[in-house]
Amino acid sequence: HGIWSFSFVRDPVARLYSAWNNKVIENPDPGAGLRALGVRPGMRFEAFAACIAESPDAGADVHVRSQSAILVLGGRVLPSFIGRVETMAQDWAHLRHEVRLRGGPDLGPISHRNRRAGARPELADTLPPATLAAIRARYLEDFRRFYPERLAAIEARLP
Repeated sequence: HGIWSFSFVRDPVARLYSAWNNKVIENPDPGAGLRALGVRPGMRFEAFAACIAESPDAGADVHVRSQSAILVLGGRVLPSFIGRVETMAQDWAHLRHEVRLRGGPDLGPISHRNRRAGARPELADTLPPATLAAIRARYLEDFRRFYPERLAAIEARLP
């Protein structure tokens, strides 16, 4: 067998909002990669989402690159276990159990470094349909693979 590995994913809408907040609102310079896509300091979230929606994954800044592009190769999800940020406590407990079952060390309680609050999946319920449609299109594979129930909810809101 191969190496047992894991990763955590985040709802694409909440993840994009968090990237916007960090790179566009909190920082005076979004960085060269995002500037090349048309991202500017202080821009509204809707404009940021539109810029990112038009950008391909190839060469994209890791903060806006699709999670599928990072975690999938040849149509196969590479990590053995995928947890969700939204269910971190229970997924971390499961991860600790799985690692111990495989003879690994107890990972201990989860660290809360680089934790950002505010951007929850419910944010999608407040976005204009055009912005939501652009995010859905850009991150469709992420929704299909990791958040199919969120995809259904988003599609129910679109015209």
